[in-house]
Amino acid sequence: MNPVPDRGPQVASLPEPEIPSLRLQVAVVVHLAVLLVFTTWAFGGNVAWARTAAAVLASGGVILTAIHLAGRPPVEIAKTLLRSLWPLLALNVVVLAGLFNPSFGTILMDGEVLARRLREVPHLPTTARPSVSLQALWVFDATVLSCFNLYLIVRRRRLLRTLLVAVTLNAVLLAVFGTLQYLARSPGLYFGAVGTPQPYFFATFIYHNHWGAYALLMIAATLAIAWGLFRSNRGRDRLHSPVLTFVVAALLVAVTVPMSGSRSCTVCAALLLVFALVHLVVVWLKSRRSARGTALPLLAGLALVGAFGAVVFDAARPMLAVRAETTRLQLRAAHFGGELGARPSLYRDTARMALAKPLFGWGMGSYPVAFQIFNRRDRQDRWAGLAAPPIYYVDAHSDWLQSLAELGFVGTALVILLAAVPALSLRNIPTVGPLPLFLLAGCGLVAVYAAVEFPFGNLAVVQSWWLCYYTAIGYLRLGAAEAGA
Repeated sequence: MNPVPDRGPQVASLPEPEIPSLRLQVAVVVHLAVLLVFTTWAFGGNVAWARTAAAVLASGGVILTAIHLAGRPPVEIAKTLLRSLWPLLALNVVVLAGLFNPSFGTILMDGEVLARRLREVPHLPTTARPSVSLQALWVFDATVLSCFNLYLIVRRRRLLRTLLVAVTLNAVLLAVFGTLQYLARSPGLYFGAVGTPQPYFFATFIYHNHWGAYALLMIAATLAIAWGLFRSNRGRDRLHSPVLTFVVAALLVAVTVPMSGSRSCTVCAALLLVFALVHLVVVWLKSRRSARGTALPLLAGLALVGAFGAVVFDAARPMLAVRAETTRLQLRAAHFGGELGARPSLYRDTARMALAKPLFGWGMGSYPVAFQIFNRRDRQDRWAGLAAPPIYYVDAHSDWLQSLAELGFVGTALVILLAAVPALSLRNIPTVGPLPLFLLAGCGLVAVYAAVEFPFGNLAVVQSWWLCYYTAIGYLRLGAAEAGA
């Protein structure tokens, strides 16, 4: 890797007068590891008590931020935080302003609480459920700020790698647990001890596509560690280093994706593994003249991929057969009915909802209530031609469409900027190492996947995404600072 020239303040967007203590840096890493382990084992945070508990635990990250900034002048604190977090502050202003302009109220009818439409001030931020918006904002803020500490406080790349090792080890344990549960034909979570409304679930995750998105991020993190070790073990026997261990760990997590029944995530996992294999071939072609012992790892990687494919097909064959039959029936229904299931209709209705309030949307967490105005699928069953009971949607099955419906174009742009601003501060770095490259590839893959599914409806996925993202950005920043020192 070529040394990075000293670019001064263009490289690091958060110049600090003092390096945080090692104890505080370790506390940030331990806090995030405990947070993600808890959330993943607590049903991915997709039950009310787990979501609240995870939000309380994540709020500890705000305390760590306060400890880091304690004793500094208010102007310096404001500059330090707003340099990267001004989109988050603006998003908070929009959501909190909507609490004072509700679009729905409640009435009691026959002992049941029902929503009733109110006349809100048009073209201003609003919300359908103020209490839900406030809780959703709390969860989002606590999660983002906890992960932001990786960028703000941690100053050692070894600590960032240690965090990745901890969360990927947890993912492997979940994968093994889920595989045993799958092989036992468990009727519910925790070997049937907890029932689930979803016929497709995996490990501790209620919805298989949520597990798939989480697995994608963990595969990317595991491959990132493997590639970082591969590069650092230059000139040594890589087969007897931890590299192969992490490659096998990535494959163990990857095999669970088709096993869970997530078709789209299976394709995404395959793309991620192909990307890793292509990257390996490129590295081998570049270093075949100067580095010894590279051909053997390449052949070992190819053999592992072949063996992995055989294991996946054999272990996941029952689930693959079921999902293949489901796909065939959906394509047949689309051929005769002209539409591939309920998704296109759901997407169109959600788009109409977003266009009704294009600037600020209907409010964070307001989709389940406000969407009922635009839902057209409660008219009749189009396949049977019979009257059908109303279909109640909690999610749009497209995170990007739901974001536009809840936060509008302004709020959605602020969420995008929240991720883009720290990345833009590192735009002058000429090269990106394998560790941040694979982390960002995993984040990008899940962000694209969110256009046709709702992975960010799962709290564990949200935590994992921001953890991987800020780890990658922090790793790039520290690498640039070390090269310019």
